[in-house]
Amino acid sequence: MFRLKINLIMLLIVTIVCSSVLFAFSKKGKVKEIDLGMHCTQEIFALKMFNQVEKDQNFMISPLSISLALGMCLTGAEKETYSEIANVLEFEGIKIDEINDFFKGQHDEIVNLDPDITINIANSFWYKKEITIQSGFIKDMKNYYSAEIKPADFNSPGTVDLINSWVRENTNDKIEKITDFIPPMMNVYLINAVYFLGSWTREFDSKQTRKGKFHTSAKTNIQCEMMSMDEDFKYLENELFQAVNIPYGEGKLMMTIFLPLPDFNLDHFYRELTPENWQQWKEEFTMTDGYLQFPKFKMEFSIDLVETLRSLGMIEAFDSQSADFKRLAKDTFLYIDEIKHKTFINVNEEGTEAAAITSVGMKTVSIPPPGFVMIVNRPFSFMIRNENTIIFAGNVVEPVYN
Repeated sequence: MFRLKINLIMLLIVTIVCSSVLFAFSKKGKVKEIDLGMHCTQEIFALKMFNQVEKDQNFMISPLSISLALGMCLTGAEKETYSEIANVLEFEGIKIDEINDFFKGQHDEIVNLDPDITINIANSFWYKKEITIQSGFIKDMKNYYSAEIKPADFNSPGTVDLINSWVRENTNDKIEKITDFIPPMMNVYLINAVYFLGSWTREFDSKQTRKGKFHTSAKTNIQCEMMSMDEDFKYLENELFQAVNIPYGEGKLMMTIFLPLPDFNLDHFYRELTPENWQQWKEEFTMTDGYLQFPKFKMEFSIDLVETLRSLGMIEAFDSQSADFKRLAKDTFLYIDEIKHKTFINVNEEGTEAAAITSVGMKTVSIPPPGFVMIVNRPFSFMIRNENTIIFAGNVVEPVYN
């Protein structure tokens, strides 16, 4: 019998079974295969995103939510902008129709995975009603992403309320808002929401929950509520960590917990968390009788993903001079200004409730009027004169007006 007691910082991953051959629904409704190589591309993307986040904090991201938001962006992109987003998503060289087929098939699979588990995925496309959107883009948003199409008055504070109301509705009120105001020149929001509510296959007995120590470092600890259970789990132990799968519902979804051994820490684990190792570890879990102590916890997390995605090679989409989203709006020059990501999770004896929002905000490039542009915002010299006489002359290095 193994004994697994959580006494260090945890890494939590909710997983579903994934193979190297992915299935998607074609436009005609038929299932077709997309062979995306040895690894599941979305898991590779998930690990890339995960490894970019600062780990010295409680955090949780939803790679699924992020990938779907980026998929909507990709649908409107062309040329190098398209290539860079596709590469970050691990879809290099794949046409947009195939990618969107995959995302639609992934959606249909996940939301119907287990009748005992609630998984809701929602998308919305908000745009300033004065701009002209490509009809093909709207069609793709509806057909592939089941997106709600929301032309709106971006100058009205009421639009902020509508957006945040949509966020609350599609996260079961777990995420209150995604924006406080609409900045000038903002013309588009592409928003994804993911909501999860799952009970453990076997719930923890609340009568067995006790106060216990959680070691936040080698020298410090805090008190937390520790759940416990004797049960057969899928379990893995190697020279680096212990790991256990805690199943939800029928067992197709699970929470996987990795606990570094006492001589190691999470930094060691992250260095080994490669796509190759991840595929190998998944195959090494075996059903084992054991005892698990595991803390209840609840957290909220938010992050702006612009710099994260830049570091992964998505550059042009953020450049106001070179971004190409002509498949979204032909006559409006758009670029991505912000990518906000918010998550929520609550883990207790009954199971897990989690939610995520990813919002991509696109601004319009400010096109200068014809002729020269002169912005006097640094020290300058001046004269008051006629053609023949200088009446006053001076310079200003610090303009003051009393």
